[in-house]
Amino acid sequence: SAPLSVTASSVTSTSFLLNWDPPIAEDQNGVIIRYVIVVMVQGTLTTFQFETFQSQYNIGSLDPYTTYICKVAAKTSVGAGPFSDDFPVQTLQDVPSAAPSDFSVSEISPTSAFLSWTA
Repeated sequence: SAPLSVTASSVTSTSFLLNWDPPIAEDQNGVIIRYVIVVMVQGTLTTFQFETFQSQYNIGSLDPYTTYICKVAAKTSVGAGPFSDDFPVQTLQDVPSAAPSDFSVSEISPTSAFLSWTA
């Protein structure tokens, strides 16, 4: 069966720690030799795959304020089992990567001004 209780912790703007519990012992179909993690950027075809021996994995080098869809499968000597349900994780916002450009002020009056810029 699939790994259980997939969660994320230590979420930042560019990384998170994915955690899970192994499948129920009776449903493991052998000794688990590793876990396969698939991470997809929501709304795109961009997919990353990782493998680990532990029941957690730090996923980094991510884009800020982006939703990633994660799933995990246990692998035995026979092959990978079913994947867990999709688990969405959204990275946090970050500071802007550049200062605004094309800043201008117009329609100035004693009590107001119109400001515009390009983000």
